This record gives sequence, structure tokens and C-alpha cells, in this order.
Amino acid sequence: EKLNQRVPPFYVITTTAFEEVIAADGLDQRIKRRLEREEGAGVEDLGRLAADLRDWLMAIEIPAWLEEAVGEVHKEMLKDTELFAVRSSVVGEDSAEHSFAGIHSSVLCLNGADRLLGAIKETWASAFSERALVYRRRFDLPLDDIHIAVVVQRMVEARRSGVMFSCNPTTGNPDEIVISSLWGAGEGVVGAGLATDTFVIDKKTREVAADIVEKTEQLVLDSAGVGRLQEAEVPEPDRNIGSLSDEQVEQVVEAGLAIEERFGCPQDIEFCIDADGRLFVLQSRPVTGVEQATSAAGNPLVWDNSNIIESYSGVTSPMTFSFIQRVYAFVYHCFVEVMGVSPRVVRANRTVFGNMLGLFRGRVYYNLKNWYRTLRMFPGFQ
Repeated sequence: EKLNQRVPPFYVITTTAFEEVIAADGLDQRIKRRLEREEGAGVEDLGRLAADLRDWLMAIEIPAWLEEAVGEVHKEMLKDTELFAVRSSVVGEDSAEHSFAGIHSSVLCLNGADRLLGAIKETWASAFSERALVYRRRFDLPLDDIHIAVVVQRMVEARRSGVMFSCNPTTGNPDEIVISSLWGAGEGVVGAGLATDTFVIDKKTREVAADIVEKTEQLVLDSAGVGRLQEAEVPEPDRNIGSLSDEQVEQVVEAGLAIEERFGCPQDIEFCIDADGRLFVLQSRPVTGVEQATSAAGNPLVWDNSNIIESYSGVTSPMTFSFIQRVYAFVYHCFVEVMGVSPRVVRANRTVFGNMLGLFRGRVYYNLKNWYRTLRMFPGFQ
């Protein structure tokens, strides 16, 4: 479904392609056996494991069929002179429960197809990096079920860049939008830690509270045409003015609300604006941990305590709520299994069970929409 948002041209090397490549010479089974052997290994051993897996993956010879297919679509989508980025997309990384932001590799500012194949292998290998394996171990995610795709996308020579959260990521307030922006490329926000302006927007009134800071450094494309980002000074007149105009803030807000409404939950959106003032949406993913507890645009929640108040009639503390939230999730998970709901459907609705309750000013409420989502799973409901 198209949302009429401007996105730089891109193509995807799918998870299936990756799996076929590593299966060709049995590397998939070598990786599987090694991961199974290391299943109980401590975090300190994951670095050695990651180094070995990286060596194996970087030694892969890209098969002719994939090299030819990538070469053809690359010429079709991108001009020879255009810079491009090679980005990772691991299944499950942009989920509402887990955020792998910054863990997997992106290779930026490439120029020419001769560097493309190496960047693809680099991106594949990052799915098994030490950081990725430690993160998976930390959240009890399987190590032997990793599926990675690669996104190859034209680089935009950004004049302004930023990140927009369609809810307040600090407070979880669904009625506020937060934008962080700066001059130059967005890597200055997400990677280099450069100073950024902050705009907090009320969704209903569109009132904007702006915190404009001094911005002395920016990331720009190398003027020598080497194909990389370099730090440069922000021109003196731009240092203490907003990196986004009022009109551009409104434009980013409109794009973010449209994307949030389409996906039905608050979004973390990376964007940039080129020298011609054109807004590009580079990436969108759920804001981890808040999407079910907030009401996205066009997706209001309904809360009711007419039944649960019998169990929790007084003020409920956050600690008590954190306990009963887990217990209710477990109970409803088991309940639908007893009612004959398939394991596949149960797994797909884990966030529904985990968000059956809400706590407002010390009172516990049921999330009625998730109640009805649960009922709809039962055989015979239709």
C-alpha cells in the first residue's frame, strides 16, 4: 500500500537469497552445529564465536546467479555515479518488543558496484556479530534462527536530517511528537552524537515547543568525492537557528502521522531533506515497548475497570501492577491454548496477552480492544 511518501530508490536481497547462498556448500549446517554447541556458552565466549562466524561468512564466494541478479537490478535502480548505502534488515529487529537499532552493520557512501558484494557479506556477517549475539542472549532470543536481508538504497545528499518519534519516547505520551534534527547527514544523530535541535509537538493543537541548540559540527559527503561522510563546520549563520523551519516541522509531522496511522502504532522514523527542500523518509519502525500502551493516530484504545475493580479496589502500586500484568499475560496465553487456538496464532499474539491491562492514576483497567482480539481467536467466534 502506497502512502505517497518520498523514499530513495532501493532494492532488497532477501532472506531467501542469504539462506540459499550459505546452504550451497553446507555453511548453514556448520553455523547451526556451532551455535548449538555454544548454546550454553557465557557472554564472554560469544566474542570468539562471533569472530569465527564472521570469518566463515566473509569467505563466502557470491554465486554467479546472485551476482548477475544484483548487477542487473543495481543498474536498473541506481546510476553508476550515484552513491548508495547497504543496510541490514534482520527478521524481528524492528519489532515492538525488541530493538536491534545500531547493532547490525550499515555500509554508507559506496560508489560503484565493485564494492557492493563485499558490503553485502559484511552486512550478512553483522547478524552474527558479538553485539547481536549478546543482545539475543540477553533477551533469550534463539541464536540458531537468524534471517537477514540486505537493503541497497541510494544515498541522499542531505542538507538537514533527523529522527521523529510519533509518541514521546521518554514519557510514552501518545499525544506528543518528538523530532530531533541537525544540519547534514542523519548519521550525525544516530551515530556521531552531534548536537541536535528538539521539537515537541502536541498532536491535537499542533503547538510546537522548540529547543534550539548551538550546532557547530555536521556530517557531509566528502568534497573530494571519495564517497564517505566527513565532519565539517556548520556555517556561522546556521549554528544557532533551527535546523528545521516551521513549514518543515509541519511537513515531517504530517508524514509521521500518516505512517503511524498506516502501521497502527507509534513509529521511530528517520528522515532527511535535500538541498531542494524535498523530504525523504529513510526508515520507519515501531517505538519499542510503548505501541500497545498508547493510542496511535486513528487507533484509539478503550479502557474499562468495571470487572477488575472487584479484585483491585484500592490504589494499586506500580510494583503490584508489574506483577499482575505478567500473571494476566500468562493466564490468557494458557486460556487460549486450552480453548484450542493453534500455537502459531498464540505466538503471533504475544503482545496482545502482554497488554491486557493498563494502570492510570493508581487504578487498574482492562484494555477492551485486546479483550476482543483474544475472543476473536476462539474457534467458532465468526
